[in-house]
Amino acid sequence: MVEEFNDSAKRASVRNLISSTGATIVCLQETKISIWTRQLLIDTVRLDMVENCVHLPATGVAGGILNDTSI
Repeated sequence: MVEEFNDSAKRASVRNLISSTGATIVCLQETKISIWTRQLLIDTVRLDMVENCVHLPATGVAGGILNDTSI
């Protein structure tokens, strides 16, 4: 579990975990991020996964989902 997902170091931790495991499908819940920019996606998932991301924005501090399927 990663708290304070708005922290760049926490996003880097997630990105490194995705890279080290070779994950091809990633789903993150309760991101609490309402707007996912391209740079935010690059900071969070592998670069080759960015174009396949879909998100459901958070409402206030609740919810938010990031889904990536790069298979």
